[in-house]
Amino acid sequence: MSAPQLLLDALDDIKEADLKRFHFFLNMKVVDSCKPIPKHQLENQSRDGTVGIMIDRYGEESAVAVTNLILEKMGLNNIRAKLMRDYEEGRSSAPSSNATSSSSSSSSSAPAPPPAALTMSAQQGSIVIAPTISSGTIGTMNISITKP
Repeated sequence: MSAPQLLLDALDDIKEADLKRFHFFLNMKVVDSCKPIPKHQLENQSRDGTVGIMIDRYGEESAVAVTNLILEKMGLNNIRAKLMRDYEEGRSSAPSSNATSSSSSSSSSAPAPPPAALTMSAQQGSIVIAPTISSGTIGTMNISITKP
């Protein structure tokens, strides 16, 4: 399921009063690198409108991260846990579904190529969500964080 749909499902699970509190938190600086959404943009916003604003402003991955933090602050841990579980399942199943659909019996016996080096960066006002590392083995991993 797509991130916007997961976010909408999460907001559908909260009461109207909680949606107003959710908007209150969106108007605050929840994540250091995500700017607050101005109050006037959130007033009288529907759930799907709220999701649209978050995706436009933060991008899908950051919108999920911000929603996760806000739901935690609001004490809505069941909704938060479901959102994160479904989001991680969607992320982990996406690469395998592409590999399954494009593989054939002759190519499945070929060894997999070595993984490419990974570089992540963020421009001013952006964030990098920590990657999830699963399966396989890795040798040395260096993580450098530089803050100007």
